Amino acid sequence: MPLDRVLPHATAYLHDGGAGSVLGGLAAGVPQLVVPGPGDRRHNADVVARRGAGLAVAGRGASGMDEPAVRAVLRHYIDNSGTDEDAAHEIYHDDAVLEFPQSGERFEGVANFREWRRAYPADVELEVVRVRGGGDAWIADLRIRYDQGEWRPAVDILEFRGDKVAHETIYVTEGFAAPQWRSRWRSTQPRQE
Repeated sequence: MPLDRVLPHATAYLHDGGAGSVLGGLAAGVPQLVVPGPGDRRHNADVVARRGAGLAVAGRGASGMDEPAVRAVLRHYIDNSGTDEDAAHEIYHDDAVLEFPQSGERFEGVANFREWRRAYPADVELEVVRVRGGGDAWIADLRIRYDQGEWRPAVDILEFRGDKVAHETIYVTEGFAAPQWRSRWRSTQPRQE
């Protein structure tokens, strides 16, 4: 399926900074996470970040994180969130940034977002569905619910510096029923990874 038909329905767009990918993301107005490849892609990634169209990641392999390590970080946060916010927030650098592009909010410094999470007025549950990425850039597909409500899909973009989170961007959305018209092309079961 052509990218220009898919991107308008995307929550975020992960790519390697190729000019066509950047322009496609800009045309669709989709937030971009750029993990730059060779050549001019580092420059393209920096332009995306400067224009506020997304995030540019420092590069591959900088943190040495792997999937089990990222899952362990997420597990530490989930296990302690809501009961011991100090322990939950040990996964972050003190100068970490947390962003919610859907509301336009940006929190600088773990002390700021730890405190509002401590006072959060709802019970929050998280489940990790899938983790993908490499080096210092990782994406976690999550399920989240508030006060025992309906589960919602969420995307958590994590940028690491060493073994701690330096920048986190969270998108929460509402699920939707799969349309019947495309059933002949889809798998009967979602991939399990």
